[in-house]
Amino acid sequence: MTQFSVVGKRIPRLDGPLLVTGEARYAGDVKLRGMLHGKILRSPHPHARILRIDTHLAEALPGVKAIVTAQDTPKIKYTFMGPAYTEDKYPLAVDEVCYIGDEVAAVAAVDEDTAREALELIQVDYEILPAIFDPIAASQPGAPLVSASGGGRNIIGHSRRHYGDVERAFAEADYIVEDTFTTHPVAHSCMEPHSCLAHFELNGDLTLWSSTQAPYYARQDLARVLPMPFHKIRFHHVHVGGGFGSKSRITEEAIAAFLSRKSHRPVRVVLSREEEFISTRSRHPHIIWVKVGARRDGTLLAWQARIIIDNGAYSDVGPLLPDVEGRVMCSLYRVPNIQYEGYAVYTNNPWGGRFRAFGSTQIIFAMESLLDMLAERMGMDPLELRAKNANLPNTRSPWGNKITSCGQRECLEQAAEAIGWPERRKSSSPGQGVGLASFIHVSGVASGEFSSAYVNISEDAVTVLTGNPDIGQGSSTILAQIAAEELGVPVDKVRVIAMDTATTPLDLGSRANRVTFTAGNAVRAAAAEAKKELLALAAQKLEASPDDLEIRDGQIFVAGSQDKAIPFSQVSGTPDRKGGVAILGKGQFDHPAERGIDAYAFGAQAAEVAVDPETGEVTVLQVAAAHDLGRAINPMNAEGQLEGGIAMALGYTLRENLVRVEGQTLNPNFADYKLSTALDVPPLRPILVESVDPNGPFGAKGVGEPAGLPTAPALANAIYHATGIRIKDLPITPERLLRALKEKGKQQAPP
Repeated sequence: MTQFSVVGKRIPRLDGPLLVTGEARYAGDVKLRGMLHGKILRSPHPHARILRIDTHLAEALPGVKAIVTAQDTPKIKYTFMGPAYTEDKYPLAVDEVCYIGDEVAAVAAVDEDTAREALELIQVDYEILPAIFDPIAASQPGAPLVSASGGGRNIIGHSRRHYGDVERAFAEADYIVEDTFTTHPVAHSCMEPHSCLAHFELNGDLTLWSSTQAPYYARQDLARVLPMPFHKIRFHHVHVGGGFGSKSRITEEAIAAFLSRKSHRPVRVVLSREEEFISTRSRHPHIIWVKVGARRDGTLLAWQARIIIDNGAYSDVGPLLPDVEGRVMCSLYRVPNIQYEGYAVYTNNPWGGRFRAFGSTQIIFAMESLLDMLAERMGMDPLELRAKNANLPNTRSPWGNKITSCGQRECLEQAAEAIGWPERRKSSSPGQGVGLASFIHVSGVASGEFSSAYVNISEDAVTVLTGNPDIGQGSSTILAQIAAEELGVPVDKVRVIAMDTATTPLDLGSRANRVTFTAGNAVRAAAAEAKKELLALAAQKLEASPDDLEIRDGQIFVAGSQDKAIPFSQVSGTPDRKGGVAILGKGQFDHPAERGIDAYAFGAQAAEVAVDPETGEVTVLQVAAAHDLGRAINPMNAEGQLEGGIAMALGYTLRENLVRVEGQTLNPNFADYKLSTALDVPPLRPILVESVDPNGPFGAKGVGEPAGLPTAPALANAIYHATGIRIKDLPITPERLLRALKEKGKQQAPP
């Protein structure tokens, strides 16, 4: 077994002291001399034509330094997907607004109170236009168009896939189950709201301090809408207080930049909590019809699904969702026959975007719920059914996804064992039940994905430069451990500089469960190059061949002669020692699809619940979460990711819901939007399954993004086991469950 000095160790986060003492600086903390405060005027209508915007009264208000509308901008659209898809969003609305919360104008003033007062003085005349909120109705021919800039259609994303012979497979199946499931919109609810300080300097450079989780993407968006060259835009490093996908592309950055350009002053825009709920992207609601067929022995023969996605008013990543979810359906288990069709549909609801485990959460809830329904129909243990059809290493899905390492079956078995599955399944108390579910999720692998890194050895320290911001997941600590292990130096000799577009190399950011796998590989490659150069220089001092040298605990020595070791600082040099040289390693990890470098994280969760028949309230008694993460670079950090992901998913499953009526969000605050608290989190049992991926850095894959992926179906399955009630619509609130319990009681009552 390979022995590591740093990898696999439970090392506290390097930024932990800064975070717990409040010393960490976030975008909302940055202040510059002469800084103004920006506020955004938003549409009160779900769909309307803008007839006139009168800013004269607001401009006359003392303390107001700039007001911008679309007339003050180049009127350039942007979108995540680029030219291949509909570019439909302006930083400030041009001619029409398409959802309640759409940005119409913005003000920069000497303080926040003045800026808010100025917003109230801006007069906007609207012509109300037809609005549509049901994605099924919006997808029909002749439906009102959600947006004039949507290319004359409401269906903006479509994926159809057909593998094998689905009709024949269902004809041969001994058991067939089908049903419809719905999921709901939820908010990211990051502790830190979207924040940005923008400053146009005298030389025309734009400098920003932003809560973005993908600075190079944000720079690309800004370069497009301003427009200006990439090199004239710089994102400085700040800490990020959570993202979960919501801060992947620009939101308030462009507006802050327009205000700064017009006022010739730095402008800071921090969204209010209400704005976070009504105007930033949320998780996409789904309507999912799914069908599965199996042989008598439990072999799955075919999946079939049709999905309608409520995209909201603007595209962002919505057009990509149908394709992503089709991949999940093709790869969750070994099933040869697949027929899938998915649609992303414009509505005049607030728009959707990336959310933790994007493209997997909704479809896996439906599939894993249906598998339990199939197991019951067959009289088969749900664990046995899943284990029989689990993925295997070194296989390909019908879609063509290459599965290298795979611990799915081990995850199922270990999660079930940890919760006492056989005993509780057979002898649970009345109102108590257990359920489980599994998942597959990508580790940032897609055509065109890449990461790059620099590793600098200077004096007595190692500096890692990466374009990946640490958004609270501890990625900088993981990258430091990878560099330390590759170089053979203590981790306390490594520091990580992340997210500064002027000094760190190009990267695609903290998203898509990609940092450990993709950025980790880049850091390891850079460290290996730096190590090679370091050993070549050390060989001259030790009068030995570089091939005969080793580094351990920061000491360089000839193999077998550790007593003659020299510290690496004697090679890299110090200010008072002549002859020091700069040692810089560069690394890049690029995995286009044609190279076949795929890495998939697998996992399973088993949950035990108790349901109060008088109130419908669900108490989660315990959750066991076994996740295949390749190799745990830092087990303590990985366990924390599992615990945080499950806590988040508990809210998604049981409490959270953006209540919308005709596009209006009715609960845009933490008083009415019910997040889970520490008191709602049950005993959690994180289990790390190490399959050691051949393509991952030291065998690692991602774990953070899918940490809560199977929670919803595991809980739904446990609730069914406890009550006999199958809830197919999220969230599973006490009201919804109580209604179902009462209806069941009526049906079972004697005539």
